[in-house]
Amino acid sequence: MNDNKIILTIDKNVVDEYNRHYMKFHPRAINVPMTKRRSVKLYNKDGSPSLTTKGNHRTKSISVTKGIYTKDDCLYGAMSLNEILAINSTMQIRGVKSKWKDFGVWLAKYYKLDNKLFTNSLIEFRFYAPTKAKRDCDNLSAGIKFLNDGLFVESKMFKDDNFEHINPLVITAGVDKLHPRTEIRISLFDTGVDDIYKKMEGHINNFK
Repeated sequence: MNDNKIILTIDKNVVDEYNRHYMKFHPRAINVPMTKRRSVKLYNKDGSPSLTTKGNHRTKSISVTKGIYTKDDCLYGAMSLNEILAINSTMQIRGVKSKWKDFGVWLAKYYKLDNKLFTNSLIEFRFYAPTKAKRDCDNLSAGIKFLNDGLFVESKMFKDDNFEHINPLVITAGVDKLHPRTEIRISLFDTGVDDIYKKMEGHINNFK
């Protein structure tokens, strides 16, 4: 961090640190929180593959437990809209929101940005995917709210996350197959600087 710009990186290394922190303080927990679900192949009792009607090997999605967890299971960015829409109960959505809020609070403390009470910023979420598979920025933006509630508000990094304090919020995307990650790029401005295009120009100068 310098006086007017901040970069927070969410990658598998950072998330692995959080998961190990979580498991240390929640020894009775079975599932590891910030992980993507695994797809596993199904087999019949005789050991033969369980096949679909089309002859494909049947699979199912499972949560990652402590016993099978590795760093490769870690998430490196917020949930997508498709993942959110797949949640089928109010109880599950509350659990997901709570999980991401807790991670956001931890992330702010990890970067020593809690209790800063920043008041005027431009924030860019830049997602680096491992492949060139098509990803819509509006799809990627859907899960940011779950993270922001903990990262920006609960941690008191910002006084609030409304438009008076965070404006604009920008979503961009790129590819880095060797280091998939999310970068949260924050430009800070003096009170009274409210012209969006001047803020965008300042942000570009900060990170070009």
